[in-house]
Amino acid sequence: MKTLYISDLDGTLLGTDQSLSAESAGILRNVTSSGSFFTFATARTAESALKIMENAGVNVPCILMNGVCIYDMLRKEYVLCRYIPQSEAALTAKELDRQDFGGFLYRIDSGKLSCYFTELKNNAMKEFFNTRKIRYNKNFIKVDSLSQVCDDKVVYFCVIASKDRLEPLKMTVSETPGLRYEFYGDVYDNTSWYLEVFHESASKSAGVEFLRRNYGFDRVVAFGDNYNDLPLLRSADLSFAVENAVDEVKKAADRITHIGVAAEIQRLAENQHN
Repeated sequence: MKTLYISDLDGTLLGTDQSLSAESAGILRNVTSSGSFFTFATARTAESALKIMENAGVNVPCILMNGVCIYDMLRKEYVLCRYIPQSEAALTAKELDRQDFGGFLYRIDSGKLSCYFTELKNNAMKEFFNTRKIRYNKNFIKVDSLSQVCDDKVVYFCVIASKDRLEPLKMTVSETPGLRYEFYGDVYDNTSWYLEVFHESASKSAGVEFLRRNYGFDRVVAFGDNYNDLPLLRSADLSFAVENAVDEVKKAADRITHIGVAAEIQRLAENQHN
């Protein structure tokens, strides 16, 4: 039986310093070198996720931006991108401008991702910007209005604020045909929440089904911790929540791992091969 092991990153596989430990990376490399298949599904973009996971032995295309993109790390190219229709992108950008959110708009053009922003409205946005600019050299472009860069290459919006501040915007997005969103708390800052907006067909579960269909997996084992991982866990044949997962994820998962994601994958892979 061809099995895919797939894990969320932040709050699940990564440590509180937003990095993959050398021990976990070594375990995962051993797992894939022994013939098993491993990849990850994250809200992160290629710029940060690929650098974090470059030594983890990933041997299957990964799911980025909550399912918006499938990226092949070995070939260094996007396999799939789900673009937001221009009219829906324009409506979202207009609403962000109207409610004075700021926010980040992502475009992918000819295989290159760029991130546009207007103002960094709060400390969480500043931390997001500084970490990705300094640590991962992400391509940020400042504009006067997000509306001015809305075309048929937009794939994603990301807004960071308090939960209460984001609730009205979430309702607006939920009523806009053609769009889907994820809404969840920041695992590193319990005062901030993320609202991420993308094409209605994009999700971590859709990403899993794409990998099943195109790479011939008979079984998927998934790991997660936060609300945006619920589609991932529900699409798996066997799902695990980590100990620090939110209650809804623990309830949705088949099991809770008490030994860590990498060690659990190693245990499962060894049992399958025996």
